[in-house]
Amino acid sequence: MRSCLLTANRSGVQRALGLGGGVYMVTGLLESMTIVANTNMYPDVGYGGGIYRQGGFVTNAIIYDNTTTGLTDNIAGSLSAFAYSCAPDLISGEGNITNGPMFTDPERGDYRLMPLSPCVDSGYLAPWMNTARDLGGLPRLQRRLADMGAYEAIPQLPAILWRVF
Repeated sequence: MRSCLLTANRSGVQRALGLGGGVYMVTGLLESMTIVANTNMYPDVGYGGGIYRQGGFVTNAIIYDNTTTGLTDNIAGSLSAFAYSCAPDLISGEGNITNGPMFTDPERGDYRLMPLSPCVDSGYLAPWMNTARDLGGLPRLQRRLADMGAYEAIPQLPAILWRVF
């Protein structure tokens, strides 16, 4: 999957159904994804409110504010195949960051990035991005590198100050 927002999903309450509130991943590629506010309903066990990963690769993703029965639980399974992604569970390196993504207005479902977000201009630049659009319809590249997540932040113009004598 590419350039998708996965939010407000819930896994089942039985063990067989309670893995990965947002994504149960066995193989494949998740790229430029925003995975937020999903819930794994399987009680007492953390099996990835955001992603339960057995295989596959994740890049340029934001995985944040996911839970398992009320407790923060973003990722379960191996963390070795995450690169250029943002989640508190990740180990810094390979472009990964653990800081909060600074969404515009998550309470209202606006998961675009604020201009000063650590996810801005921090993603991996893949060839397909040169002509692609983000989930909101903006060009995938607004600056020199891609942003993490499904949306590109709109660049702020520098302020021009005039001094009158």
